[in-house]
Amino acid sequence: MIATNDFLFLLIVQSFYLLSLWEYFRLMKFKILKFEENIIKSNFLLSKTKIDLKNFLLIFSLIVSCIFFYFNVFIISLILFSFCIYLLVIMNKENFLFSFGLVYISLPFYFLIYLSTLADFKFYILFIIFFSLLVDTSAYLFGSRIGGRKLAPLISPNKTISGALGGIFVPTLVCIIIFYQKDLLVNITFFSIFFSCIVQCGDLLESKFKRICGVKDSSNIIPGHGGLLDRFDGIFLFLILISLLIILDYNLFFIS
Repeated sequence: MIATNDFLFLLIVQSFYLLSLWEYFRLMKFKILKFEENIIKSNFLLSKTKIDLKNFLLIFSLIVSCIFFYFNVFIISLILFSFCIYLLVIMNKENFLFSFGLVYISLPFYFLIYLSTLADFKFYILFIIFFSLLVDTSAYLFGSRIGGRKLAPLISPNKTISGALGGIFVPTLVCIIIFYQKDLLVNITFFSIFFSCIVQCGDLLESKFKRICGVKDSSNIIPGHGGLLDRFDGIFLFLILISLLIILDYNLFFIS
């Protein structure tokens, strides 16, 4: 029997994974259709784009694979996931980007399940969410107040260098204040800067994919804020990095 809390966690993770896959496969299909419209029109057309049966079966298989992973049936989970990637490669031989993107948005959910087995799971998740939000908020405030030269105009026209620097400075300062230890000061400073860069790279990576697909938002599932992929852009890459550091048994400064 699965405990109530475990079932609730699994339900939440799979629901977010399902919605993320749904957004991703719709973006893929929209890109293939190659609508020659402006961004505003494209977002309207994206909302009308449907998932076909083969992609629906792929999504279902990926969800099942993640469930097997949760129950420690790793071999079946790996086989099923690899088979889905193989099918995606076969269906989109001309565009490796689709397969890479699917792996990229899937890994955070598998790592999230892995982290849930650890004693410090709550601390990991709280730090990942808090730090990512701090980076995004700081970058937005600095960028909107100071403005200046664009960071990556061809990828995300609204992002500025001042915003990027603010997204590094504030989180680093906050981490130094909260986790200050004299012998760990260099470690805290270095990794806070590194983590800030990773969160912003995740944001740019998702923006690049949306540009390739010709849309501004991954969906309109969250009115006024786009889709789940828009909200999780920086968190995904950051969660992957933190998980890898934990697997490598690195002593993270925010865990005593």
